[in-house]
Amino acid sequence: MRIFCYPIIVMPTDEKIIALTFDDGPTDTPEILKFLRIYEAKATFFVIGKRVEEYPDLIKREIIEGHEIANHTYSHRYFNKKMPVDRIEDEILKAEQMILNVTGEKPNLFRPPGGYYGENLVDATKKSRYQVVMWSWHQDTENWDTPD
Repeated sequence: MRIFCYPIIVMPTDEKIIALTFDDGPTDTPEILKFLRIYEAKATFFVIGKRVEEYPDLIKREIIEGHEIANHTYSHRYFNKKMPVDRIEDEILKAEQMILNVTGEKPNLFRPPGGYYGENLVDATKKSRYQVVMWSWHQDTENWDTPD
C-alpha cells in the first residue's frame, strides 16, 4: 500500500462505492457485525488498543468475517498541536502491538481520535508507516448521538 502524507477523506472514483468504517467499539460491534453479515457488506473497524486487550475474541471474529482492523490509538487519547511526536507515536505503536498480538498482522490504516490532524501527527504516522484515514466531515449523520 502506498502511504500518503495527507489524510484520505474522500477518494475520487467513478464507481458507486462507499467505505464503511466504525470507530472505538466494542459495545455495538456484535450488532454491527450482524447487519454487515445480513447485507454481505465489509467494513473497517478502527479499534482502540486497550479494548483489543479486553475483547480479543471480538477482534478475531471481525477478521474471520472478512473485515479490516485499523489503528485508533491505544487509549483514545485526543491529540493536539502541542503533543510531542513521540507521545503520539507511543499511542499508535502500543495499539499496533495489541492488534498484532491478536491478529498476527500490522494494520496500515490509522484514524486519530476526534479527527485531530496536524504536523506532529503527520510525522508520527509517516514514521510508523500508517495511512491516515478520516471521515467525510461534510456528511456527519450524527448517528453516534442516537445509535439505535
